[in-house]
Amino acid sequence: MAYKEKRGLYSVISFFSPLIKLFLRLLLLPRELFFNKALKAPREAQEKVFKRLVDTFNSSSYGKEIGHINSIKEFQEKVPLVGFDDISHHIDKMREKMSNHFSPSPVLFYEPTSGSSGAKKYIPYTLELKSAFSQMFSLWVIDLIKNGPSFETGKFYFSVSPQFKDTEDVLQDDSDYIDGFFSWFLRPFFVTPKKIKLIKDPILFKKALALHLLAEKDLEIISIWNPSTFTILLDYIEDNREELIIDLKKGTSVIEGHSFKFKAIASERIETIRKSSLLEIWPRLKLISSWGDLEAKPGFKKLKKIFPSVFIQAKGLLATEAPITIPIIASNSFVPLLESIFFEFISEDGKLHLLHELKGGELYQLVITTPSGLYRYLLGDRIKVPHFYKETPCLEFMGRGDETSDLFGEKLHRSFLTSILQELKTENYYLFFPTRINEDHGYYTLLTDNQDENLEKLIEGSLMKAYHYKVARKLGTLGPLKTIYKKDMNERVLSYMQEKKGMKLGDIKPSVLLDSFDDKFLT
Repeated sequence: MAYKEKRGLYSVISFFSPLIKLFLRLLLLPRELFFNKALKAPREAQEKVFKRLVDTFNSSSYGKEIGHINSIKEFQEKVPLVGFDDISHHIDKMREKMSNHFSPSPVLFYEPTSGSSGAKKYIPYTLELKSAFSQMFSLWVIDLIKNGPSFETGKFYFSVSPQFKDTEDVLQDDSDYIDGFFSWFLRPFFVTPKKIKLIKDPILFKKALALHLLAEKDLEIISIWNPSTFTILLDYIEDNREELIIDLKKGTSVIEGHSFKFKAIASERIETIRKSSLLEIWPRLKLISSWGDLEAKPGFKKLKKIFPSVFIQAKGLLATEAPITIPIIASNSFVPLLESIFFEFISEDGKLHLLHELKGGELYQLVITTPSGLYRYLLGDRIKVPHFYKETPCLEFMGRGDETSDLFGEKLHRSFLTSILQELKTENYYLFFPTRINEDHGYYTLLTDNQDENLEKLIEGSLMKAYHYKVARKLGTLGPLKTIYKKDMNERVLSYMQEKKGMKLGDIKPSVLLDSFDDKFLT
């Protein structure tokens, strides 16, 4: 089909977009009304979701072992707070026997993510949990339609950072979080084919993704996770424009044996791709959704510089275990998904609080009970309440405590690093710390008094067993580990802690992980 004919088709889509918007608003109206009602009465909403989730608990093998629960108070008294390590043996048996210890619902698949004491943890996904993610997405869409930019084409790039998975029993891409009719309805608006997930080589993945995005002049929405992952893709486009143009002119490309077809591109667009800014390449781009908190802030700010006229929206808190919060434009913050997840919070004095009991400005550790059967699960995230929206406290992500290092989504936990060092079976001194080079790149350094020439290669090999670290390395956001040897390394670190951190020598606890280090203590 000629390019002008294609433009005619998109004009039809643009002309009918008010009808599409109206249809989506009517489709999602019950969900929106239900959620707004919950926000106005958070205590009642949480009591309803608790009743639903405790019915699942009471019907599960796990619940029958602990005993029948009738109330929130009884739930908190009888059911222990757990982390993944506390229940991993159950999940191992579930995977082996294809059963579900935590819910009467069958497990659809296990989604891997980094664990605290090992390379991976596998989170069971049931239909109920998958539906919670889909409901979260629908709330986000209706808020954007009502309060966001004026969308016309609806062309959408929707993906998490590529994971280069070797297994198929997982979510293949971000759109798999959406189910039912909504998924079917939105599918024609996605600009990348599902088979792009089959590409294993990171560079070739960037090429395939770049070709599909460049071929879509009418791209309006980009939803990603780590902003640096996307800015690295933009750097790839900048560095390889001529090579990409060759395939764009052909309209096809064969990558790792997979054939991809793109739109036919007119000569004037080829010149735009060759010479113009990224903003001009996608003139209809209106929204980029991305992480924006803490370590993601530099990359988030870079996106704003590259696309100054685009609405750059920070994502809410979304864990592999469950959706937690969602950005609502009118709230100027992130509101909890209080009708899907049951929340508990541990304040700094160790006391338990329910959602409606939170106070503004206070710091809390997050505890969740999810539709998939994670009960009183210590997620590891800390949150603060910046303000309230429709009687419900907004939740601002404040990090994962001092147990995890996370520059670009690698989520290296202290106990995992400790286990790596224990495998060395030496009594040498070791300390990891992350270094950010710029918004998009960084690496880890290991300070040590071990002079072994093979140490760097050995430790890097162990780090690559960590799921998200391996992804970050393949994407190029993280460079390889660097080791620095000094005979008196322990003393140098202690000097740093005293002089730069202001700590008393007796207060310095042994650690394998620091958030930063000053190179002057190495000279």
